[in-house]
Amino acid sequence: MIEADAVQCPICGEDLPKPEPVVEPEPEPEPEPIVELEPQPEPIPEPVPELEPIVEPEPEPDPIPEPEPAPEPKPEPKPEPKPEPKPEPIPVAPPKAAKPKKKGGAKGLIIGLAVILVAAVAGLLWWLWPFGGTGGIGYDVDYLPFRINETSRWGLIAPDGEVLFEDEFKNQPTAAINGRFLVRNDAGLWDIYTAEKNPKKVAGDFLSAGMFFEKVAPVVEKGKPIQLIDLDGKVVATLSRLDGKAVTECHNFENGLAIVKAGGYFGAVDTKGEMVIEPRYFALESSSGGKLLGIDKKYESEEMENVSFTILDRKGKEVGMVKGRKIDYFNALNTSYRTSDKIVNDLLAAVTTKDDEMLTGLMTLDGDWQLEPSAKTRSITQCRGKNYIFYNGDGMGMMDKDGEVKIRAKYDLLFFLDDDILMGKKPDDQRYSLIGLDGETIGNDDYLMGLSAYDGKHIYVQTGDNEWRLIDKKGKEQKLKTGIDYIDYIGADYVLESDFLDIDDFVSQLNITKDGFLGLTTTMTGLDVVKLVNSRPNMSGLSDDARSYGGSKEMAPTVTFGKVTGIMGVNTSGLINATRTGGWFSSTRYEWSNNPVQGYAVFWTVDLAEKLKGNMQQLSRKIFDAVKKTGNVVKEGENAVVVETGEGNYYYAYWGGQHTRLYYGKFDPATIDVNIYNGVTETDKKRVTAPGLMKQKKTTRIVEYDYEDYDYGELESPPADDL
Repeated sequence: MIEADAVQCPICGEDLPKPEPVVEPEPEPEPEPIVELEPQPEPIPEPVPELEPIVEPEPEPDPIPEPEPAPEPKPEPKPEPKPEPKPEPIPVAPPKAAKPKKKGGAKGLIIGLAVILVAAVAGLLWWLWPFGGTGGIGYDVDYLPFRINETSRWGLIAPDGEVLFEDEFKNQPTAAINGRFLVRNDAGLWDIYTAEKNPKKVAGDFLSAGMFFEKVAPVVEKGKPIQLIDLDGKVVATLSRLDGKAVTECHNFENGLAIVKAGGYFGAVDTKGEMVIEPRYFALESSSGGKLLGIDKKYESEEMENVSFTILDRKGKEVGMVKGRKIDYFNALNTSYRTSDKIVNDLLAAVTTKDDEMLTGLMTLDGDWQLEPSAKTRSITQCRGKNYIFYNGDGMGMMDKDGEVKIRAKYDLLFFLDDDILMGKKPDDQRYSLIGLDGETIGNDDYLMGLSAYDGKHIYVQTGDNEWRLIDKKGKEQKLKTGIDYIDYIGADYVLESDFLDIDDFVSQLNITKDGFLGLTTTMTGLDVVKLVNSRPNMSGLSDDARSYGGSKEMAPTVTFGKVTGIMGVNTSGLINATRTGGWFSSTRYEWSNNPVQGYAVFWTVDLAEKLKGNMQQLSRKIFDAVKKTGNVVKEGENAVVVETGEGNYYYAYWGGQHTRLYYGKFDPATIDVNIYNGVTETDKKRVTAPGLMKQKKTTRIVEYDYEDYDYGELESPPADDL
């Protein structure tokens, strides 16, 4: 028996470097939009001639599965970016260096879905967040956080310049919506206040909290499930389970619905916490127009061309369907502080591949083309009213849904501040100008940036490094009663995770059967295991390159349920063939064999998940009960059990105090002492080296000799690291 702090390998029992504990991430104080990342094009030296109306191109070939977004101009640096967590998206443009791969199936698409979000917010349209990014602008923003100077505290100011209060909070508050705003306290937890001259605290000490886009908002307290509270801080509903499955995630409300994750899939609840859309979608995203875009869980492991996108209304009724074979992904047409709109005016900005180029068109909810993709619309980035911002490879302009150009593509960057006003910068300009729908410049053309017209009338513009002013839509400056050093829209959390560990649901998701757990079996080849792991959104991906596992290296993905992460290990014995070729200049080629997996394991420790503290014994007992139902108990101790399930397969599960391990595979139960863990407590770190039940073996070695004069004897005992 060994006492140690190090994390033990789930397979061989060797000490691994102690991982960093999983902790609750604190969202940064300033939001970023859900947007598409597209690289910056080469600037053009002269204005581009006026485009002809966009016409329909020749029919496109079958889409290539690895989308590569069209380039997009990049603006000048924005001061003090403060990102905000965003929802898991429906496919939009990933960065050029992170293309979703066809072989990943729908997961490759969705990790195209999560690359999507993280990569996109880092890119070009991130700049449209404060200026022009609030699609469906939401005139419900009561006040914006602002600061008089670098040494002052934060206050709130209305979109028309009226100061509610100033120099009040040390930490930056959020915007005020529906009469409420949030600010982090000294402990880093969210407090909720009334938006009035003398703000009053109505609730607080939340690990995470959403905005009051409706008259209720989601919040999470330490150790508790997600709750919905009203404007007075009273609990309206507790989202512990949905359709019999534990709720692990909740998004902000949009049009009366909040997307939730239960049992690993997405659905939606109303403001009373009642289920409107059952959790059956692999991905689900709302839009400001009221419709939702989802991918059914039945496509989870499908190739991209076989995936269909479902359009739902607010009641969960399917109102449209788009086949994946027609598109590679969807662009967000508006970047909002509330949602990333893929559906605007009942149209989608669909990206497809033609002659190895990524082109964008407008698609109806039935999957028909309203505007065929062409080189004139390499990207469509925004929609406001009936107008769309497009990029043609040289610059950005504005068109209608039929492709008729309203403002020619002569701008490095062009974006909406409201339905009837834009802001743009030409290639040779250092600053931005206000632009009308007729393409004419409005007022001053000397701005560093501008915020959206949150009240539909006024716009905050930055005129210097630490100077903001207020203008109307005609460019006329409005008088302010205070100076403004910094102002922006800031939100709270968009995606909230439950802090409650539902142990029954946790064990249920392990899917423990007589044939294995988590869908893995001992009839799978190594490549089968890779494909299954890569199809699961809650598992870290594995390389399908056999060279990654040469020698005795393990497959070691992680698996996460809620905030609890476990380390997996897959025995690679016999799964890889290594062919040694050549003479004096020899090399080794690694290939997947057709041999089945001999065993695998998963390992949980309180070092990896704080939520397991105080719950490890109960979790272990539940795992023991599930394992014993799969076959005949061969050995059982106080805190360990061995079960025979048939065909030479066994389960071995034990509790070692601060960790729990579950094995499955072909091993000799005689090597296991189930009494070694008797008497452990929650504070113990008792563990033993794995009893050799799945000890790693050398890679299968195949030797090919290319030269008759090669010294065979030298090759018969190669160095250990050769293979």
